[in-house]
Amino acid sequence: MEYSRLLDCLAADFARLRAVVPANLGAAVPTCPGWTVAYLTRHVGEVYLHKTLAMREGTEPDPWPPADAAAFP
Repeated sequence: MEYSRLLDCLAADFARLRAVVPANLGAAVPTCPGWTVAYLTRHVGEVYLHKTLAMREGTEPDPWPPADAAAFP
């Protein structure tokens, strides 16, 4: 994927997430049984953070997830 296309996709994903999140953080996520919009939002944020740190550092962040990460359901 071209870099400009990747940035476009990331921007579109971010816009969709921002549009959905304020509506109802407690809403169920149909494709992730047992998850709420709040859990999904945190998960997506942690994935993006992990990938950003891995690219910046050139190695897997350790420890991962950080000790203060919230538990999922």
